[in-house]
Amino acid sequence: MKNIFRLLFIILIFSTLCCCEGLDSNMNLLNDRSKKTSDNIMNSIIESIEEKDTKKMLGMFSVKAKNEAQNIEEQTKKLFEKFNDNNLKFEENAGPIVYDNTEGGNKSKKIINWYNVRGQNGEYTIFFVYWAEDTADNDNIGLYTLRIIHEKDFEEQFTEHDEMEIAGIYYNPSDN
Repeated sequence: MKNIFRLLFIILIFSTLCCCEGLDSNMNLLNDRSKKTSDNIMNSIIESIEEKDTKKMLGMFSVKAKNEAQNIEEQTKKLFEKFNDNNLKFEENAGPIVYDNTEGGNKSKKIINWYNVRGQNGEYTIFFVYWAEDTADNDNIGLYTLRIIHEKDFEEQFTEHDEMEIAGIYYNPSDN
């Protein structure tokens, strides 16, 4: 009888370890997808900036961000006027912070990330908040926050991500 319980215990442990390993590989797959999504968002941001494409930039923002931001069209114009750099390249980073939430049958996924970006005129940090999914409110889907911080202002302007999460575009007007 003891041998049967030992055998069952060993089978239980083995099964648990196998399930955990599968869960770990699924988590890596989800992280890889979020990283790829984040990199694609960053590429679109850089293309919009370099091409000074207002329509493309505004198209990336969620309906909610457009409604909550103070004149996002004007913010975009000012960004394109002030941010005179091109040939922008971003460096790999540690990966995005992803908030997946399922509540009351609704799912949401928020991706927060920042990249070190190098251009002809300097180095920057580009920070964004992007809602990839929100089954409760489709108006949330899209870019919510875009902040561009010049390297010299990083210590002062880069704070906790929840403090930097504001609707629209922020670019320090002293950066020229």
